[in-house]
Amino acid sequence: LPQNAVWENLDIYFVDGHVVKVSYPRMESKTFDFKDMGFMNIKSGKPNRKWALLLAMAENGGSLTNSKWNRKFSRNIKYELNETLKNFFCMETNPVPHYTKKDGYEPLFKVHGERK
Repeated sequence: LPQNAVWENLDIYFVDGHVVKVSYPRMESKTFDFKDMGFMNIKSGKPNRKWALLLAMAENGGSLTNSKWNRKFSRNIKYELNETLKNFFCMETNPVPHYTKKDGYEPLFKVHGERK
């Protein structure tokens, strides 16, 4: 991403449960799997809970509200998701702000589920 990139211009589209297509204005879209982005559970080789949280947001219209909440997504998982995304995209600000009762977890970027 460009050096002055902002989360609000980033789009992440789930191609399937393991692969995303990342788009940013004036840049060629790129495809990554969960391993490329640092979301692999080292013991199982499968996607970890941070990836599951990202996927859950995508499948629920881009955010995760109280009604769609799953207890396996602790605040720690959201914190770790932020850290992994910041590292992968070389950005300093948190992409998923604090939880709010109105919106739940709503990322600054757009995340989309698979097109059916």
